[in-house]
Amino acid sequence: MKTSCMKCLAPIMASALILWGYALSAQEKGGAGPAQVHVVITDVGLKADAELPRLRQDEVKVKQGKTFLQVTQLISAQGDNAALQLMILIDDTLDTSVGNNLTDIREFIKAQPPSTVIGIAYMANATVNVVQNFTADHEAAAKAVRLPRGGFSTQDSPYLSLISLVKGWQQQNVRREVLMVSDGIDRLRGEKPTAAQLGPSLGYGPAYHSMPTISADATGASEISQRYNVIVHSIYAPGV
Repeated sequence: MKTSCMKCLAPIMASALILWGYALSAQEKGGAGPAQVHVVITDVGLKADAELPRLRQDEVKVKQGKTFLQVTQLISAQGDNAALQLMILIDDTLDTSVGNNLTDIREFIKAQPPSTVIGIAYMANATVNVVQNFTADHEAAAKAVRLPRGGFSTQDSPYLSLISLVKGWQQQNVRREVLMVSDGIDRLRGEKPTAAQLGPSLGYGPAYHSMPTISADATGASEISQRYNVIVHSIYAPGV
């Protein structure tokens, strides 16, 4: 995890991830009444410094099976609808030298708007340890960020930890996002990083292949996050 990458995170999140919710009209069994569904749609500007074009209702297409459904409302995630729950999820198997970059995460937390509530959690043993529940006090959230443990548990899988977090997250009609800091190695499945000369030098010794194989749980974590309407952003950091 390079400092330069962390410092560019705040403007990326602000300019590239404008999110939308919509209600759609769906054909239900036994009736033709409308069904309200809360969904998040992301839109990205053509350039990082460009203002996002406004997404129009007629630009959104929804299908159920082979049938197109009518979108009846599109709500911009701004103003009264700007609420966001953001969980900072840090892998406890990260090398403790990552502490040099934790200041960037703290500054990113403090830079969030008042409409964003932030939680802090650490991944270990295929589950999560929440050290700070969602709070609008960004100073308190920043102070909750600590050094990772820098050691192994009996069942370390960032993907099962993510699934545990998402499934236990109380569903509300607000945007929900995760910033996940991990090396991506599923040690529970027997993955072991091997030394290699490939890739950039991060200043932590030899470069490593972070994913010798694709975890069997990676696809499941992706599908469950989508099903529960949670957007996951990831940042690589070297593990022990």
